[in-house]
Amino acid sequence: MFFILLELLVFAGLLALLIHQVRLKGYLGEKAVKKILATLPKDQYLVYNNILLQTDYRTTQIDHIVLSVFGVFAIETKNYQGWIFGNERDEYWTQNIYGKKTQFKNPILQNYGHVKAIERVFSDFGELKIIPIVAFSGRSELKVNVNSQ
Repeated sequence: MFFILLELLVFAGLLALLIHQVRLKGYLGEKAVKKILATLPKDQYLVYNNILLQTDYRTTQIDHIVLSVFGVFAIETKNYQGWIFGNERDEYWTQNIYGKKTQFKNPILQNYGHVKAIERVFSDFGELKIIPIVAFSGRSELKVNVNSQ
């Protein structure tokens, strides 16, 4: 019984460490983009970081929102490394690091949800020009098929 309990504790500890590492990587990527956005002229851009928006039926977290005369920028940050494979409309993309493949939610679709949340929350302001941006770290190489118009 002792060994089973010990194994469960070790497993729980390793799982907690893994979750912490994933969150730390995301935080570091968001911090790097935040630093870049802080260099924008303050009289032309308003920068908001780590924003939670409540819509009618859910809450969504947006890494960065930038307001300017050019529009509203919704920025999703991905601090990944390796090759990134996917298609614009796929539900999941794949990260490949030295042959180890990991799936993650398509950030284009994720950011589309952010755009829709911004539209719903700020609908009283009329039609907004919202520009979605997905920012990957320089440690990744994108091999993504996008059919932009």
